[in-house]
Amino acid sequence: MNIFAAVGMIAILVFIHEFGHFIVAKACGVHVTVFSIGFGRRLFGFVHNGTDYKFCVLPFGGYVLME
Repeated sequence: MNIFAAVGMIAILVFIHEFGHFIVAKACGVHVTVFSIGFGRRLFGFVHNGTDYKFCVLPFGGYVLME
């Protein structure tokens, strides 16, 4: 398995994990400010309904910023 496949698999696992936090927050009526896959500088993303969805340089983690 090459390094790109390993990084891709980690990014997918991080997405699934963080998406769980995101769904529970939304179900409980908590506003989510940022949904991020990765840390560091923003590579790409978009803002929708007040939530900034972004993908950052280092995909070895992520976070859901809630109010």
